[in-house]
Amino acid sequence: MDERLTSDYEKLSGVLAPMGSKVEGLVRDLIAVTDLAILNVSHRVKSDASATKKIDGSSGKYGTYGDLHDMLGVRVVTYLASDVDKVVAVLRENFDVDESRSLDKMSGLDPDRFGYLSYHLVVKLNEARSAFAEWTPYAGIYFEIQIRSVLQHAWAEIEHDLGYKSTSGIPTQLKRRFARLAGLLETADSEFDAVSVEVAVHVKRVSKVIEDGGGVAIDRDSIRALILSEGGVVGNADRAIAAGIGAALVPRVSRGYADSRAEELSEVGFTSTAEVVAALTAEASQLIDFAVSWFAFGSYDVDDPDKSEGKYTTLPPGVSLFYLYLHEKLKQPQGEESLDLRNMDDPRVRAAFRHTHDTAFGLSPG
Repeated sequence: MDERLTSDYEKLSGVLAPMGSKVEGLVRDLIAVTDLAILNVSHRVKSDASATKKIDGSSGKYGTYGDLHDMLGVRVVTYLASDVDKVVAVLRENFDVDESRSLDKMSGLDPDRFGYLSYHLVVKLNEARSAFAEWTPYAGIYFEIQIRSVLQHAWAEIEHDLGYKSTSGIPTQLKRRFARLAGLLETADSEFDAVSVEVAVHVKRVSKVIEDGGGVAIDRDSIRALILSEGGVVGNADRAIAAGIGAALVPRVSRGYADSRAEELSEVGFTSTAEVVAALTAEASQLIDFAVSWFAFGSYDVDDPDKSEGKYTTLPPGVSLFYLYLHEKLKQPQGEESLDLRNMDDPRVRAAFRHTHDTAFGLSPG
């Protein structure tokens, strides 16, 4: 191997390795600000062998490693194909793009080349960012950012593992199968985009119904809308519980949290948000007392009071729905035994839980 090239590689890779980590973090942060959900951001520095092979096969186009615009590569994998363009827009706003070397592989390809659908931006740091001391060492260095959907990425990885990089390289008897698979995945990408749009419409619709005082079937989105409804019974109960224990409600409701509450409410027999609102309205004060009292007990260590936990400082919105679930669960045969709560395998804790509930609801000890 040419010693000059070897020296080139060692010098350049010594710069690109730390640069890659910083750029990856930057790209993550830029996308996070937009609230776009993505699968992953990663980076790699092209290996000595791979870079040398590219230089040797370039017919003189590349003379040194520094001539390669993809020595450092960053990959962004989105969940949806429609999000690729959104990510590209964010990156264009924050990097200087070399349009002559960038490539939109989302169009102009043969139908069976689905795996190579992606967007390749050749970029460098913009002037404003390069002026910061921590970025100055990397000013003027071009690198490549590849953006593709998770299904496009999956196809490309599998196809790469099989060793086929061109249509002509695929055995004739397999070409039709490859084409069918490509079509299926491209259709799936389009369907996921369509489902995403439909979900957004559904969220908007159920939110409007609930804000207008109506009821809809229980699912993650309807429960999340119910929790977030301004001036609603859930919000009022949540605030009362938080105030009762001196805690603050966190400002956001995660989809995962709403999904758990929806599953629990369905488990105990609720089918619509109207039923939930009616039940919570009818027994709001008792549920609030139950929650406040149990939070107080939950911070106490029955074996060693000196190890008792501190007070809760924050609570998630929708906490009142969890206590509604607990209340309804206790009405069911063996409902208490099936609850999966912290330390409930301790008979003393189980007895205290039942006592706390029954006291709040004015029930006689069972």
